[in-house]
Amino acid sequence: MTGTMYSLTTKDFAVLEVMLMRRRALADPAVPMLERKLAESSVVPIGTVEPDVATLNSRVIFRIDDGQAETRTLVLGDASAPVGSGLPVGIWRGLCLLGMRAGQSALIERPDGSR
Repeated sequence: MTGTMYSLTTKDFAVLEVMLMRRRALADPAVPMLERKLAESSVVPIGTVEPDVATLNSRVIFRIDDGQAETRTLVLGDASAPVGSGLPVGIWRGLCLLGMRAGQSALIERPDGSR
């Protein structure tokens, strides 16, 4: 473990644990990222999470590299938000943002090894 980098609510942590179990069974390439996210997270009760931490159903504004800022809502699945406004935590970007604080950045390694 490299230390706490993320804050997950008890609910978000439980969602990621279930996601990890399911994806391990399928040999999904997201398994290492899920394992890191869980290992590098502190778990906080839902009512005590800081307001600048991205949780499920949080509206987040983010930028990839030097691209334009995007605004999305972190959701469990695509059907949870209007078209184009949701960012599922089951995909790389959503998983990365979950538990991050405002202003925090991360370097993500894709399944092909690029960053």
